[in-house]
Amino acid sequence: MVVWNPAHYLHFTDHRLRPALDLLARIAHPNPQLIHDVGCGPGNVTRIIADRWPHARVVGSDISAPMLDVARATYPTLEWETIDVREWDPPEAPDVIYSNAVLHWVPHHDDTIRNMYSSLADEGVLAIQMPLSSYEPARKLMAKTLADLDLLPELRPLVDQPDVASVEHYVELGLSLTETTDVWTTTYQQRLSGPDPVFEWFNGSSLRRIRQALPDADRERYDSAYKQALHDTYPMRPDGSTILPFPRLFIVLSKP
Repeated sequence: MVVWNPAHYLHFTDHRLRPALDLLARIAHPNPQLIHDVGCGPGNVTRIIADRWPHARVVGSDISAPMLDVARATYPTLEWETIDVREWDPPEAPDVIYSNAVLHWVPHHDDTIRNMYSSLADEGVLAIQMPLSSYEPARKLMAKTLADLDLLPELRPLVDQPDVASVEHYVELGLSLTETTDVWTTTYQQRLSGPDPVFEWFNGSSLRRIRQALPDADRERYDSAYKQALHDTYPMRPDGSTILPFPRLFIVLSKP
């Protein structure tokens, strides 16, 4: 299991918040009474959800204790739960289930999506966002760098394997559940700053499982080689910024 660092994750708050808000904007439920933010992380989006629907009961949940510690400390008036989304069975049917940048961490998450949808109340909405970064050069370079340095052979297939299926797959999955299926993608042209911004971006998410598995000496070798590969692939602009194209998948399913 990846050990999350809330401060590192929040380093790129603006870029991580934008798709969360884009997903939230597509939820058309007129008067939800119970909303679950599943995989709430540090709780900054849960607070926005609570502000949008002030009369609803809003519950933020996550499997990461460090993330929930930050959420509870920062937003003490909101409700927080520790859950594993793979085993989640809400005792009361939610009107909205919001899941931003979570399900790509769940293997075989089609069943999880089906279970989440089936748990909705009538006229409920399931809103999901997942990054499509596993198809991008930065993710491919993670596995290639491990291979070039002959490190973690047991982890390379996991790193190189896409954690999100094709867009068409989720269209068909959604339509197998409801005619009211909305699936789309957006590629954000993220303008990052700093000497190693692409490295730091992924060190807040998918790179953590590699770096946590490496001994200190090997981690230093890996970091150096991976940073160089990223510099070659995502060169710094004359103004000192770096552009990271970052595609994301959105799914909104509404229950009759």
